[in-house]
Amino acid sequence: MDRWSHEPFTLRFPIKNSKAYVPDFAAFRVIDGKEMMVKLFEVKGRLKRSDITKIKRLKKYYPEYFKIFCYIGKSEYLDVLLHEHKIPEVIDIKQIKQFVRVFKTNDKENTD
Repeated sequence: MDRWSHEPFTLRFPIKNSKAYVPDFAAFRVIDGKEMMVKLFEVKGRLKRSDITKIKRLKKYYPEYFKIFCYIGKSEYLDVLLHEHKIPEVIDIKQIKQFVRVFKTNDKENTD
């Protein structure tokens, strides 16, 4: 990843009175001299019905973004999202927390 952006853009759905979708993060890489978005991340502590609706709409109206979509959340929701809603990538938030702890520990050891 060469660059990331928090809430990088807004996607509007062509449905009257629907809420727009703003991804939490986007990751970018420079490929052949051109910056390309390589991953969209949505981070949720809990999954609401409205979140599922936005994911379904993302898949329907923006398939090019859905292909690079990654959901990070509690393990209790991951099977449903992965198998029922066919989200390309799901990550248990516990893995992220563990990674951050390891990263902080390694960083602290390197500064001592």
